[in-house]
Amino acid sequence: MYKSIKSISARHRRRLKQKLLLNVPLNHKNRRDQVSSELVSVEQQNLEVSAYCNKHDTQEANCALPIVPIEPNNDNIFESDQDFDLEDLLSKTSSEVSSCDTLNSNDYTLKDQGNGDSYLTYDLKDWTLECKLPQTHITKLLGVLRKYNIKVPQDARTLMNTQRYVNTISVPPGNYSHLGIKTQILKLLAILPQDFQIPSCIKIVINVDGLPLSKSSGSQFWPIIAWFANSNFEWIFMTKTFVVGVYHGYTKPKSPNEFLNQFCQEIIELQENGFLFRNRTLHINISHIVCDAPARAYITCTKSHTGYHGCSKCIQEGEFKLNRMTFPDPNSTPRTDDSFRTKSDEYHHTGISLLENLNIGMVTQIPIDYMHLVCLGVTKRLFQFWHKGRQDVRIPTSLFSDLSEIIVNFKQYISSDFSRKPRTLFEVVRFKATEFRQLLLYTGVVALKGILSDDQYSNFLHISCAIRILITPDLCMELNESAQNVLHDFVVSYGELYG
Repeated sequence: MYKSIKSISARHRRRLKQKLLLNVPLNHKNRRDQVSSELVSVEQQNLEVSAYCNKHDTQEANCALPIVPIEPNNDNIFESDQDFDLEDLLSKTSSEVSSCDTLNSNDYTLKDQGNGDSYLTYDLKDWTLECKLPQTHITKLLGVLRKYNIKVPQDARTLMNTQRYVNTISVPPGNYSHLGIKTQILKLLAILPQDFQIPSCIKIVINVDGLPLSKSSGSQFWPIIAWFANSNFEWIFMTKTFVVGVYHGYTKPKSPNEFLNQFCQEIIELQENGFLFRNRTLHINISHIVCDAPARAYITCTKSHTGYHGCSKCIQEGEFKLNRMTFPDPNSTPRTDDSFRTKSDEYHHTGISLLENLNIGMVTQIPIDYMHLVCLGVTKRLFQFWHKGRQDVRIPTSLFSDLSEIIVNFKQYISSDFSRKPRTLFEVVRFKATEFRQLLLYTGVVALKGILSDDQYSNFLHISCAIRILITPDLCMELNESAQNVLHDFVVSYGELYG
């Protein structure tokens, strides 16, 4: 039995009306305005009928108020043959809103093709990715928006379409997820224009390294990362790297071959059979594999760089001097790809790497990492010698302060091409690789003149000029032999100066 409109207090009627309007989402504004106008019309009829009943004092005045339906676009939400009831109206409208909400649960991931504008949640997703906001903050923001009946997902994981399940395999003592080389490359190639000349053989660079996730535990990632090495891709994919696979555990994988198994299988498949893209068969080849010294020794199953047979470029046996391993002979017999595969130096190997099954040179295509060897290695060691080294190589404190001031004064002349501005040399132990590179190739050449002795300055110029040649695309091919000779002289004079 429905309640008569006269039996509901004005306050309760106002409250129900407000509740009804709030239940209509903002993106149904036209519908909400329609309901509001209908309620105003109904209340106006209430007043007229009540006045009529009071005037004539008839028995019909106690009856329920009949409602005259308003039918814009034939969308009836009122019943004309029964008493008007706000509770019934509320339930019906709520059900209509619910049915509208369930029409397409993925609306927030789509783009409005009519005017090119994205839905609110689509923009929120882009904003989250661009600003790198924590998911907890996004979830709280979504909760605030939902309080005002804005149609957005309830959780940040829904907004970002985060996968709830990732295929992993056990790689003791952790787990490994292989995302796929082909899958990742296809995503990047799809953005290229139709008339772009894609080479039939795509060359990629591979990087493997450990990534600590926490300072308070051993939790760590070991990702396999790749990027394009083809020259015609550089201007498009200059900063585009993609993840091939990720290992997670609390120590590095016990077996490098288990860790690299799926990666090597897919590389072999793509090298032999390739994949189809835009009616063309494309093949994948590895240009080179870039790793720091520990990771390089790990994936190639060789001795560490601190071992007696740890040099990856020559076969000499190291000498342990002053608590460090040294390889003093610059004229030692170099390693070759063939000697590596035949294991001619058995003491250099700790096992057989799956990388040997790939069509790559295990010596020539796995270079020494420039950042760790030169920037964070040799250059850092030189400045440490000049700051706190032996008395015969150390720069006096007053001169070192002058040198630091000269370096800092260069700050006003350093362009935005450099990622970091010069800072005091007294913080040299905390310098990043880019800061040492700047000192080696640019500011150090000017600032060190007159501060160092002639022999020390000449030795510094040797490595500065050689590295300048090797990192310049054209010069590295034309003057490669010259750079090798200059580096040879640097190593010899370095040993004479610094021991």
